[in-house]
Amino acid sequence: MICVGYSKKTPFIDLLEQVGIKEQNDRIREFASKNSIKISRFYEDKSDDPDSDTGFQDLRKDGMNRRFDFIIFESLSRFGPNPGMAKSLLLDTFSVIGINFIVLEDQFDSRKADNNSLTAYFDSSDLKYNQLCWKYSLINKYGTDRYIYFCREKYGYKLNSEGTAFEINEDTAKIIRLIFCMADECSTFSDIAKYLNENKIPVPSLSSCRHNRTNKQLWRGSVVNKLIRNKCYAGFTEKSGVTFPPIISVELFESVNRKHCVKKIVNPEDPLVREIRKRIVFIDPNRKFKFRVYKRGKSAYKAFSLENRSLEVEMDDILDNVRKTVIAEQKLCRNVLSRLDDLSAMRYWEDLVERDFKCKAREIYERCVDIQKDNIPLYIKLRQGEITEDEYLKYHSHMIAELEPLDDQLNGIIAEMKKRKRLFSKDNPWLLRFTSQVIPECLTPNDIKRYVSSITVLDDGSIFVNLLETGKDAFGNFVSEGD
Repeated sequence: MICVGYSKKTPFIDLLEQVGIKEQNDRIREFASKNSIKISRFYEDKSDDPDSDTGFQDLRKDGMNRRFDFIIFESLSRFGPNPGMAKSLLLDTFSVIGINFIVLEDQFDSRKADNNSLTAYFDSSDLKYNQLCWKYSLINKYGTDRYIYFCREKYGYKLNSEGTAFEINEDTAKIIRLIFCMADECSTFSDIAKYLNENKIPVPSLSSCRHNRTNKQLWRGSVVNKLIRNKCYAGFTEKSGVTFPPIISVELFESVNRKHCVKKIVNPEDPLVREIRKRIVFIDPNRKFKFRVYKRGKSAYKAFSLENRSLEVEMDDILDNVRKTVIAEQKLCRNVLSRLDDLSAMRYWEDLVERDFKCKAREIYERCVDIQKDNIPLYIKLRQGEITEDEYLKYHSHMIAELEPLDDQLNGIIAEMKKRKRLFSKDNPWLLRFTSQVIPECLTPNDIKRYVSSITVLDDGSIFVNLLETGKDAFGNFVSEGD
């Protein structure tokens, strides 16, 4: 196993502590020594410019060429020019081709993580980076990261006297608790809004109310819906890093959202849903479909359906079809892989592929011979003085002009044969795609991106999965012969 190290002088943003290249390399060497790992080389970005990525690009190129199997580095905040490129390289590229990594700051080892754990790690890193950027922007604007915009204040909270944090406003927090308790008892949003209006409870703000004929502010079901979807009431931190003390328990928040099937509980733009959405098509392209979360008794289910719900396919059925199709394709790939070293593969290549190329090459060769057949007789006539040198050169130029495109065709056939020969091997991208990894029980967004080209839903509701088959055509009938 070949292991390398990476270090970067300047982190993404100025808030982070400056750590020298030597100090980072020493920490990497110390960790490697304790774990009996030998570092073959270090990639370094020594510039004061955080966007400088010479060492990072060298690391990327060598990784794509599989010149190492393992990377150790200090921190994600010092890996490449920005978090997006770091995540793209480590999660979407290196993890796919089997290169692992260790992040010393987080004590994270990708060798011990599955796809879900990897995704969760980078999601948490994104949140951490967003919080740092939020602090950095506040410091630049106000000279401190403790100031909070008044406009971020939410119903049920108020800013403290210093303007540095939110605290619970008991006058309105009791309304929030009342709304969640009524919703937990399965009251509808309209019923809750009606109760609040009858008891003359003030609405959260002018922007979330309406005016009746007597110009009074009223609650609406949509306002109640927005409130019970807001995770800050259960104490969750916003992406910006602003925190709110919990008004209700997490259990009550999740219970209410389950009972009312709130779409935010299962985010329609969840990464897995997003990858399916990109690929799914109904047989009639003019018929529009949507992703929805539906109520089934006390539980909820996810589905793609036409607008009038005349046709509906559940997310679980789609994933089940995808997994079965991928497993069948993996079985086919392993069958082809097991037969590549036997005589049937050699015979197929010689009888069908190589013979075809030889026939094409022979046709071109015969045409070349036919074009050049008069060259020697004309040369003899030139030597004997029967024709002039100008006449001979005119014919010779015409012959060369006819031979050049044939020569290009022949070179093209030779290059195509080499390409087909290279693809007719264990390095074929189709074989590598479907045999390099175990198909998990629960498919991840990366699995969908790796295997699936499109998903077609027919008018009878049946699901047809089209897989990515780049390189499969190189085997031709050799694939079906092994079935």
